[in-house]
Amino acid sequence: MTLRELDRLFLRASKDLDARQRARIKELKGLDRSLFNELVRRIVAGLDTEDGRVKSGKGSASINRMIDLAFATVERGGLSDFRKSAVGDLSALMKHGQDYFQAGTDKRLNEVTARVNRTMRRRLGFDPLTGKPVEGGQFDRLFDNEPIRTEVKQVVSRGITAKIPMAQMLKQLEVTVTGTKESPGVLSKALQHLVLDVYQQTDRAINKEYGNRLKLDTFIYAGGLIETSREFCKKRNNQVFTEEEAAKWKDDPTLPRSKKEKDSGVVSGYDPLVDMGRFNCRHRTRYISRELARELRPDLPDKRD
Repeated sequence: MTLRELDRLFLRASKDLDARQRARIKELKGLDRSLFNELVRRIVAGLDTEDGRVKSGKGSASINRMIDLAFATVERGGLSDFRKSAVGDLSALMKHGQDYFQAGTDKRLNEVTARVNRTMRRRLGFDPLTGKPVEGGQFDRLFDNEPIRTEVKQVVSRGITAKIPMAQMLKQLEVTVTGTKESPGVLSKALQHLVLDVYQQTDRAINKEYGNRLKLDTFIYAGGLIETSREFCKKRNNQVFTEEEAAKWKDDPTLPRSKKEKDSGVVSGYDPLVDMGRFNCRHRTRYISRELARELRPDLPDKRD
């Protein structure tokens, strides 16, 4: 398999990943709006007003129940569909990985693929055999909306306590739930991590798993640059590296760090082959053989035993 033929497969997978991420982000914006509409319907019907201002005629337990019912309605509808789409997206990433690595070798990868898929399903919190999300697993926990419910309940509670006009409280609720041009809505904010970072990390983890099992240790820091690309990624964009070289990236001062890491001077939990440029990084690990790697980088160091 030539580098150009592998280029085609890799580009196809990249375009599909990007299209799926865009579709889910659009879905999330719609879900934010659906949640707001459901909240309005229940709050307007359930809250008393006096001269246009909300009043605490009903107890907090009743108000909280209205909000819980609004969330339950969205969970049974659009959010349930979103979960199914996300499961399909992650399964598609595994299939793209299989296609790419199968094209790069003459060996049949049935057993390797089965092992990779089982490993990735466990990592994601799926049943390793059925591929369905396990209750309480990593994927399932991403959909825990209790913090969102609390945030919404606080907005409503403050409005009632202050006896503000109903229209003003609903406007505050709309900003909280659906977001603004500068900040996403509550469901978007909670689940963008899944669509952006988890999708990217899963794709890289799949590639890393195949690379390990096929004894490949050279890869391209593949993707491209955008206006907001960080210095860490700019230096590595479309360059060839060995895994040994990548292991030293944690010492690069341009690697994005958390406040805790900046304060301590210690980078923790960083896997360069999965995390790359960290949060919101869109680059992918594209494994290639040593022979192909040398075509792109003649000065590639010899592999250590």
